[in-house]
Amino acid sequence: MLVDVVLPNLGFGMEEGQLLAWLKAPGDAVRKGEPLAEVEGDKTTVELEALADGVLEQQLVPAETTVPVGTVLARIRSGARAAVSSAPAAPAPPAAKAAAPPPPREIVAAPSPAPRLRVAPALRRLAREHGIALEELAASVPGGRVTRADVEARIAAQSSVPAAPAEREAVPLSTMRQIIARRLAQGMQEMPHFFVRAELDFSAALDALPEGVGVNALLLWLTVKALQDVPQFNATFEQGTLWRHAHIDLAQAVALPDGLLTPVLRKAEGEPLAGLAQRSRELVARARTGRLRPEEMQGGSFTLSNLGVVQQVDDFTAIINPPQVGILAVGALRERPVVIDGGLHIRQTAHLTVSADHRIVDGMLAAQLLAAFDQHLQAFSA
Repeated sequence: MLVDVVLPNLGFGMEEGQLLAWLKAPGDAVRKGEPLAEVEGDKTTVELEALADGVLEQQLVPAETTVPVGTVLARIRSGARAAVSSAPAAPAPPAAKAAAPPPPREIVAAPSPAPRLRVAPALRRLAREHGIALEELAASVPGGRVTRADVEARIAAQSSVPAAPAEREAVPLSTMRQIIARRLAQGMQEMPHFFVRAELDFSAALDALPEGVGVNALLLWLTVKALQDVPQFNATFEQGTLWRHAHIDLAQAVALPDGLLTPVLRKAEGEPLAGLAQRSRELVARARTGRLRPEEMQGGSFTLSNLGVVQQVDDFTAIINPPQVGILAVGALRERPVVIDGGLHIRQTAHLTVSADHRIVDGMLAAQLLAAFDQHLQAFSA
């Protein structure tokens, strides 16, 4: 049975993607879940996995080709095995008379194809954008194993070469950056954004955090709790239809050297704080090494964007990721003066900003979302 390998939808609004490279050749045995190719789609590069055990029957699309979502890239013959004939050779008939020996022939061994260098997709993309040949670099490093440090060192070496003086330089946009630009421009043009801000006190909650759980995990957990109280924000608006989601599929913004990803924590409402923290760490690690699965990059129902790691950022407004109807932006936690019962106190506070699609939700709902967030924040340390 032939199994089609198609270009998947890697995110909302994705219409096409690029097949970067094949990792298997026709005739190769493959196992279910084994990487077949590298593909680049909406904001990221992923390894396309085999859907069945068998043999790669044929490749229908060459590498470095851009095709629409759903295009059949290859076919796997399910259950097939590479066959090797074991039949004995027929004995040669006896010669009637001695024959003259054949003239000697030169035997030339056919060159074996070099195995493809295995490098994480994100690292391969970084090398490609800086014009670095990974195979050449591999020959110059111990063991031929290329690391991010090797690529960054080569980039630094290239940058140190004196260049002819110029007043400006044309910098090509990566595929990820082009898609981000198109998607966010679409969001700002189609959605009437409005913003609601609040300053919340995290002092007691920080003291109550369990060992090994960071602030970002707490923000994710509190966002889930707030969305449970105000489910109008756990929704998407697609082609004129408003969809209210039964589960909270929370996307979290992850910064990369050449763009931004929003991997999704599926059914986040079912996780305790520690479980959410562990899942978030694993998801972020895979995002930064280009190992996200397609289903982890699409279908988010709400997004949290935390720039609190940069202490200079007091607050900011985030652009909604369509077709979601809202996003929560969190600035840095800092010591700030707060008036409590008529007295001045120094507390650890952060500024939160809800960006909302005014076609779908109103200002009071955004205020209620922030109020619900604060109620769960204070109850966490009670």
